[in-house]
Amino acid sequence: TYWNKGAAMIWIKEQLRPSAKILYVGDDRTDEDAFRISQDGISIRVGHSEESVARYFLDAQTEVFEFLVWLIGRV
Repeated sequence: TYWNKGAAMIWIKEQLRPSAKILYVGDDRTDEDAFRISQDGISIRVGHSEESVARYFLDAQTEVFEFLVWLIGRV
């Protein structure tokens, strides 16, 4: 089996219950495979890219922590 981040995401999704939602955050082109697999969840690219299939974008890696704190406050 050829492993990349998308293949890893497929394996992880298979281990979870069907109703589980995926949150994937990445900052480079090697994350694009995982963004494609995560389309039914939340996909976030750090650093805007016109070519990215991520659903959402953050400007900088420092914003990831702020986003997670915000998200935890909503759960």
